[in-house]
Amino acid sequence: MYKFKFRYIDGAFIVAENVREVRYRYGDSVVCVKENDLLTHDYSIYTDMTLIGDNESYRISAKDLRSIEIAK
Repeated sequence: MYKFKFRYIDGAFIVAENVREVRYRYGDSVVCVKENDLLTHDYSIYTDMTLIGDNESYRISAKDLRSIEIAK
């Protein structure tokens, strides 16, 4: 499982823990990034994302997003 930290332009941040999958739209497709690729995937800060864990999910807005930090 992975921990994601999203930092926004105003200094606010969102932390999502125990993430096992990330989904986002790319054109007409939905990209699914699974556990083995979560740390090395090239995420865009300009795309809304859904992060999925065992007991929770997060919907992350790309509006004013400045950085994404990922840790195992």
